[in-house]
Amino acid sequence: MNLLVFGSEGRIGSNLCKDLQEKINITGIDTIKKNDFTHNFKKINLALKKIKSPLLKAENSLILSFYKSQPKDFNSEKPKIFLRKNNLILDNCLNISKKSDVKKIIYISSVAVYKKKNTLKKISEKNTINDNSIYSKFKILAESKIKKFCQKNKINYIILRLFHYYDDSGNHLIENFKNQLLKNEKIVIFGSGAQKLDFLYSKDLSKVISKLCIINIKNKTLNLCTGSGVKISEIANSLVKDKKSIIYQNNKSGDLSLVGNNEKLSKLINYYPKNNIRLILKKLK
Repeated sequence: MNLLVFGSEGRIGSNLCKDLQEKINITGIDTIKKNDFTHNFKKINLALKKIKSPLLKAENSLILSFYKSQPKDFNSEKPKIFLRKNNLILDNCLNISKKSDVKKIIYISSVAVYKKKNTLKKISEKNTINDNSIYSKFKILAESKIKKFCQKNKINYIILRLFHYYDDSGNHLIENFKNQLLKNEKIVIFGSGAQKLDFLYSKDLSKVISKLCIINIKNKTLNLCTGSGVKISEIANSLVKDKKSIIYQNNKSGDLSLVGNNEKLSKLINYYPKNNIRLILKKLK
């Protein structure tokens, strides 16, 4: 089984390549090689208009590649540049996949595509989508483009709407909280802290991708999550000795929990991941 991984050197891509390198023949594609995993690697700047497309052969491709000039703040991005570069990257990923004769394209989309609303109900694939940010706007456009491209070229697609992600070193939320503490600042939480987030472990994501490469599933848009949530305040409290190190600020949107319904994907691949981020928090203390 051969798999192209676009964005193999990022956080998600590198974890996935490390987990699956002994099970799947992986070719990683990125602008620079950062890791020493044994998968094949092709250095390609996917943000260029004209690229030399390598001669590759694979049954599946996984698209993770993404342009972001501001590592921490999407609000600082210039919309036209952001959308143009990410559209170019996506076009290159799709064209290389086509040239490589892939039979299935797996795309990592995001929970950000869903319309934000204050509800205790789990978010299902039937929920309304809404481009409430530049990031969500691109993800919605990308989903539509992939569907049209695959239909035109008779390629199967799987779109996975990833909720939140963590690995053995934590995730961006934990890192942001820890950085605030290292600067002798207080952790800032917008809202009451009661809002819950659905975190998927890196190794669970790898298992899902592995199964999707093998199982004959065609043309689906699916939530990629655990179906259970952990409060933001619980994460913050696990990192501090004194609760006074946390301050809460008003959030005009209210406490928006983002917990997904993962029944469709879990039933299709017979795999039911759990939200075990508490185990990582204990290790990081």
